[in-house]
Amino acid sequence: MPLQSLSRLNSDFVFARATRLTGRLQTDSTSDSVRIQRLFLLATGHAPTDDDISAATRFLQTQTHEYLGQPNPAARAWTDLIQMLLIGNAALYVD
Repeated sequence: MPLQSLSRLNSDFVFARATRLTGRLQTDSTSDSVRIQRLFLLATGHAPTDDDISAATRFLQTQTHEYLGQPNPAARAWTDLIQMLLIGNAALYVD
């Protein structure tokens, strides 16, 4: 149901988990491509496809640009990406 996804997206709990995972990825991995692969494994339980990596990379670039002039634009972009993955079906349901 769409309202459930919106409530999860705006959830303080999901935001807190995404922020914490952002910090974990920043300290555990050295490059964005490694971080994206690690993120997909942690959030969805499977490795990202090439399309997933490409879309995530574009998203991070766009979001970082949107946050320019604000504190920690790259970290905020990562938090946004993680939030999206955490509320998606792949993170909620096990195949």
